[in-house]
Amino acid sequence: MEEIIKDTLKKGERKLVIVTGVPGSGRTLIGLQTAYSRNLGAQPVMLSGNGPLVMVLQYILDSSEFVRPLKNHLRDVLIKNRLDQNRQVVIFDEAQRAWDRDRVLSKHQGDLNESEPTLLLSLAKRVKGGFIVVALMGEGQEIHAGEESGIQNWVDAVRKSDSWSVTGPQHFEKTFRDAGISYHAESLFDLNVSLRSRRAGQLAAWVEALLGDDLAKAREIAGDLVKIGYPVRMSRNLEQAKGYIRERFEGREAKRTGVIVSSKFRKLGQYGIDLAPQKFFYYGQWYEDPPSKPKSGSRLETAISEFGCQGLELDLPLLCWGPDLTWNGKAWEPHLGRARVVKNPHQLRLNAYRVLLTRGRDGLVIFIPPIPELDTTFNALQKAGVEVVS
Repeated sequence: MEEIIKDTLKKGERKLVIVTGVPGSGRTLIGLQTAYSRNLGAQPVMLSGNGPLVMVLQYILDSSEFVRPLKNHLRDVLIKNRLDQNRQVVIFDEAQRAWDRDRVLSKHQGDLNESEPTLLLSLAKRVKGGFIVVALMGEGQEIHAGEESGIQNWVDAVRKSDSWSVTGPQHFEKTFRDAGISYHAESLFDLNVSLRSRRAGQLAAWVEALLGDDLAKAREIAGDLVKIGYPVRMSRNLEQAKGYIRERFEGREAKRTGVIVSSKFRKLGQYGIDLAPQKFFYYGQWYEDPPSKPKSGSRLETAISEFGCQGLELDLPLLCWGPDLTWNGKAWEPHLGRARVVKNPHQLRLNAYRVLLTRGRDGLVIFIPPIPELDTTFNALQKAGVEVVS
């Protein structure tokens, strides 16, 4: 990555670099290593539209210098004409969450009127010489309104901009070339192996089979997960599920766990767990503090949603499965409640559970509330190879 950046800046070119990868494959690590590099010949800035991720990184680093919220950065540079206007290297983590034009118009109250990818590329007009945007992207994890256009947002942004080339994984080559965009395929930029631990290596495949309605295939992969010591367990008793986690990590203060839940499951309080409010400002403490601290997620008292855990990890999360996604005997069926202005609400719900199911480094525990509408879901997970906590 460093060589690509230095070469681009030396030649005075403009380049978009796309790095994709499965959960836990090291995308954010690549971003941080690049942001901290002193060998680029330019000062980079690392941005993300994922607020909780920004909070956790700033808490760990005890600094807001290297990681900033994307929305704030765009406002500071493009609207207020201040801050970092001469930075030639922009690293955008969780780039799959880039907003389309309509979402930008809404969230910036009309002050900005292009998609976030287009706005990021437009920053090149404010600097002399080369400019590079590194987009770190987790595919299939679009979970919010305004994120559904996916890679097309980036294709449109490059097409609107002058003299940009793209380097990225091979599976995007046709999409960009069909749009008349110069594209260099680089196999190393598709990170398809999890670095969390060797035990998490097949988790993404299990989740894809599960959410793809292929329970038999999921069961086969679950057997492999068992063999390599990655437990996926479930219970219809919340205290029993908590007990399994506490027993497994007894005396291991460095291990981190926490309750995660779909944002559509709004009745978690009846089981004695508080759902963190949407504007929850303690993500750093929730993820990093030991259970002896009051704001630690390891206390298993406060749950965060897919919006609070995307791009972040726990050693052993406790996922509370909600009635917003149930098994109908043949496929997963979403129950969405109040309508939202989204293109494909079914896909967003599947993506939400894809995020929730892939947060664990060392395993996963699922709580299925003992309500009739989740009986078929419990049975489906059993068929998919999930073991019941005894």
